[in-house]
Amino acid sequence: AIWIWRNVFVVVTNEHMVDVDQTTLFHRSVSTLTLARIQDVSAEVKGPVQTVFQYGTIVVQTAGERSKFRFDYITNPYEAEKYILDIHKEYLARTEHKEEVEEAVEL
Repeated sequence: AIWIWRNVFVVVTNEHMVDVDQTTLFHRSVSTLTLARIQDVSAEVKGPVQTVFQYGTIVVQTAGERSKFRFDYITNPYEAEKYILDIHKEYLARTEHKEEVEEAVEL
C-alpha cells in the first residue's frame, strides 16, 4: 500500500497538468489537462487530521470532456491551488500576447 501511495502524483507544467494514479500494482491511470481548459480551482482541507498534517484535496473544473479533476492527498493544498492559478494566469497572458503578435505579423 505504501508503494502505491507514493506513486500517486500531479505534475504541473507551463501548459498542462498531469495526474498519475497508481491504483494497484499493475494498474496506472494518467490524465492530462490543458491549462487553457481550466475554469476554476478550489482547495479543501477536511477535519483535524488533514489540518494537522497539512494535506487535502484540489478540484480543478474544466471545459473539457471530463468536467472535474480531483487531486486527493495533496500536501499544502492552498499553496498548490495558488500555484495552479498563477500558472494558469501566466499561460493566458502568454497566449494572448502570442495571438497579438500573430495578428501584427499578418498586417
